[in-house]
Amino acid sequence: MKKYFAKIAILLVICICLPLLVACDNGGIDSQFPTNSVEDKDDNNGSNEMNNDDKSNETSVKDTNEFVVETEEKDSGDQTDANTETKVTEESIETNKATETITETATKTDTLTATINETITETETETETIVFSEGLEFTSKGDGTCYVSGIGNCTDKEIIIPYVSPIGEIVVSIGKEAFKNCINIMSITIPNSVTSISQDAFEFCVGLTSITIPKSVTQIGYAAFNSCFKLVEVINHSSLYVSKGEHSNGYIALNAKKVHKGETEIDNQNGYLFYTYNDINYLMGYVGNDTELHLPESYNGEKYEIYKYAFYCCESITSVTISEGVTNIGYKAFYECSNLKNVMIVKGATRIEESSFQGCVNLAYISIPESVESIEKAAFGGCTSLESIAIPYSVTAIGNSAFSGCIGLTSVIIPDSVTFVAPYAFYYCTSVTSIIISKNVTYIGELAFYCPAVENIYFTGTAEDWAAIKIEYSSYDDVFKNANIIYNYVPEE
Repeated sequence: MKKYFAKIAILLVICICLPLLVACDNGGIDSQFPTNSVEDKDDNNGSNEMNNDDKSNETSVKDTNEFVVETEEKDSGDQTDANTETKVTEESIETNKATETITETATKTDTLTATINETITETETETETIVFSEGLEFTSKGDGTCYVSGIGNCTDKEIIIPYVSPIGEIVVSIGKEAFKNCINIMSITIPNSVTSISQDAFEFCVGLTSITIPKSVTQIGYAAFNSCFKLVEVINHSSLYVSKGEHSNGYIALNAKKVHKGETEIDNQNGYLFYTYNDINYLMGYVGNDTELHLPESYNGEKYEIYKYAFYCCESITSVTISEGVTNIGYKAFYECSNLKNVMIVKGATRIEESSFQGCVNLAYISIPESVESIEKAAFGGCTSLESIAIPYSVTAIGNSAFSGCIGLTSVIIPDSVTFVAPYAFYYCTSVTSIIISKNVTYIGELAFYCPAVENIYFTGTAEDWAAIKIEYSSYDDVFKNANIIYNYVPEE
C-alpha cells in the first residue's frame, strides 16, 4: 500500500513540475503567450511553438508512464529477486544436508572398510595355524556383514568363530540365544570383527570354562553369560570394564576366578582341562573322545579337585575311575551322565559333594573308598539302576536326599561311623526290604527311610539305645511303626 501511494505522489509531482521545467528550457513562461503587435510570421511561429509544447506534454506523459512502469517492474523485480534468493537459499540448505548425509555415509563405509581390512590383516597370519569351527549358523544383515545365529551342526567343544561366514560376509556380532543351552562347549574364541554379543547368547553354557573377548567388542547384552557356572577365565582385550564377581556385561565374570589380557591359563593335558587358582588345582572337564575314563593320577605331580559341573550331562562317558590324586568330587560333577554305568573311586577323595552323581540313571555300580567322610545332598539321588551301595566306615554323615529315588536298591547298611542321617536320605527307595542301622546313630531326619517295602530293621544297639535316637517322625512315615525292629544285631563280617 505504501508503495502504491508513493507512486501516485511521484506522478503528481511530475505532472505539475514537468511543464514548468520545459518552459524554462524554452526561454521562460512569457514566451508561450505572444503579443498583438507580432506579425503573421510570428503567429505562425507561435503556432509551431504551441504544437511543440503539445508534443512536449505528450512526451512528458509518455515519460511519466514509462517511469511508473519501470518503477512497478523494478518493485516486481525486487520481489522476484527476493523470492529467487529465498529459493536458492532453501536449495542450498537441502544441498548441504544431502552433502552431509553422503559424507556421513561415506565415513561409515570407510570405517567399516577399515575395520574389515584391519580384521583381515590381523587374521590372515592366523588362518594358517587356526582351524575355525565348521557347521555354525550365520544370518546375513544384507550389507556384507552377518551375525552368528546358532551352533548348527557344529560338534566342537572348543569353538573358534571365523571372522568370515561361508558366503564371505564379515561376522560382526553374536546373535540372541545363539549358543544358549550348549552345555558341551568348553571354550569360545571370538574374532576381532565382532562388535557386539547379544542377550542370552551363551546362557546356560555350563561347560564353558574360558572365553576370549577381542578389542573390537563394545557391547555385551543382558544375561549373555547367565548360568555359565564354571566360566573361571575371561580374557578381555576390549575396553569394557570386566571384573570378577560382577554382574555387569551379561554376567560374564560372575563366576570368574581371574580376568586378564594374556594367554589362556587353562591347560589341556591329553584332553583333560586343568586350571590352577590360589595354589589349588582343578580338573575342569574333558574334551577328548574316550568313553571309558581313567582320570590322571596327578596334575604336574600334585593332587587336584574335580571342579563343579566338570562332566555335567556328558552322555558319552560309560565308566570312570577316579584316581588317588583326586581330593574332592565337586558339585554336579557327573550330573545326569545318562550312560555312566560304573564308577570306581580310588582312595583319596574325602567328599562327594551335592548332586555329584545325581540323575545317572544307568549307574549300576559304585565303589566308595574309606577316605570319603561325607556323602552330601542328593549325591546319588535318582540313580535308579543302583542295586547296592557299600557306605564305608569313614563316612560320618549322609546328606539330605543322598540316595533318594534309588528304586533299584534292595538293602541299606548304615555303618558304625555314621552319626547323622539327614531327612529324605533314602526317600522312596521302593525296593529296599531290609535296613541295618548302627547304634552310633544319634539323628534320623524326617522321611529318611521312607521305604514302603521294608519288613525288618536291624539295630546294633539295645531298645534303650533306639529310644535315645532323635527321630523326626512324619505322618507319612510308617516304616518305623510297621517294620519289625530287631535289637542287638551283629552284622556279618
